[in-house]
Amino acid sequence: MTGTAGAWGASSEPSLFGSFDDRAKVICAFAYVMTLAGAENPAALAAGGVLPMFLVLSGRLKGCKGIGGRLAAVNLTAVFAWIFLPLTYPGEKVFWLFSKEGVVMSMIITWKINLMAIVMLRMIEGTGVSGMTGAMRRIGLPGKLCVMTLLTSRCILLLSENFAASRRALRLRGPGIRG
Repeated sequence: MTGTAGAWGASSEPSLFGSFDDRAKVICAFAYVMTLAGAENPAALAAGGVLPMFLVLSGRLKGCKGIGGRLAAVNLTAVFAWIFLPLTYPGEKVFWLFSKEGVVMSMIITWKINLMAIVMLRMIEGTGVSGMTGAMRRIGLPGKLCVMTLLTSRCILLLSENFAASRRALRLRGPGIRG
């Protein structure tokens, strides 16, 4: 396994929260994400967006692989909310098919996903998977949860590497083929 340090391992660049204890970073990120998950009011979400915006502005993630590229990947899950919620959510219909309340709920879900992703990416940026699972163990979380987190992260990394190798092989074998 030849994972990239910036994506899954501990980053070599100094980060904003690099000097904090890993346990404190995990607890703060988890508490913030749980608070955002419970917020339903758009005004509360706007107030909750202050910390993630501060984290984005203070971050060192640059370019396509930076925060924008990572949020684009995260927002693929929000696409399903935008497809299905306006069609199936009860309420006042707009354009004969879509419900106004479904569109509002899709916007709230997309906003929550982005805020949570920014907080998780920036606060646990320099920790790495092994540091995060070690911090989870030291906090006192069940061992099975720590092992599941470690194995899930490893499987995602392996799938990413296999996909990249397949794309590279496809480009080398058939330069005119798009894939």
